[in-house]
Amino acid sequence: EIIKIIPEDTRPLTFFDVGANMGDYSNANLESCTASRIACEVHAFEPTKKSFFELSKILALNHNRFYPNNSALSSESGQISMHYDTEGSVLASFYDRSASGSSQKLERIEAVTGKSYMVKNNIKRIDLLKIDVEGHELNVLKGFEDLLNPKNIQCIQFEYGGTYLDSHITLKEIYSLLETKGFVIGKLLIDRVEIRPYHPLMEDFAYSNYVALAPQQ
Repeated sequence: EIIKIIPEDTRPLTFFDVGANMGDYSNANLESCTASRIACEVHAFEPTKKSFFELSKILALNHNRFYPNNSALSSESGQISMHYDTEGSVLASFYDRSASGSSQKLERIEAVTGKSYMVKNNIKRIDLLKIDVEGHELNVLKGFEDLLNPKNIQCIQFEYGGTYLDSHITLKEIYSLLETKGFVIGKLLIDRVEIRPYHPLMEDFAYSNYVALAPQQ
């Protein structure tokens, strides 16, 4: 469980679930905290109407420290077009993926920056920032601006994979941004995080998850 690598002295915990879809990740973290008697709250971001409806309906019945947001996080606030194949699809993306046989429809969604959300809601620290946004990961990170540092964000879990081809970004760009901000980066394995310096051979676009940590972790 990812929460086990978060230092105990930072609790209670604040989670951001960016690209929450129907809430499986949010729900798993809330249930894990409940089982471990750890106080926590989750701020979930899901911009598509269908997925957000299911997300808020299911989690609202079970958790009173759950804050659903019908918006995306990005590098700028405003409206963006979301591409999707079917309503509620986990493959919905800001990028046209029709060449791969998906993402043929459009939905206009609202976007805010991570920094503006933190300031508006008086959030001083995020203990776990999970980002799974089909190639928009770099833009989400940039939206935190000066708050993207190990003091304000303890741990970042982000997806890497073929969607980076659609958005024309690389793992190297993510590494460069996060390392410049003071994070140490590793690959998330089944039972641990394996710290890995960047190497061009890692740029294989195979789906996986990486974790950026504060150096002392």
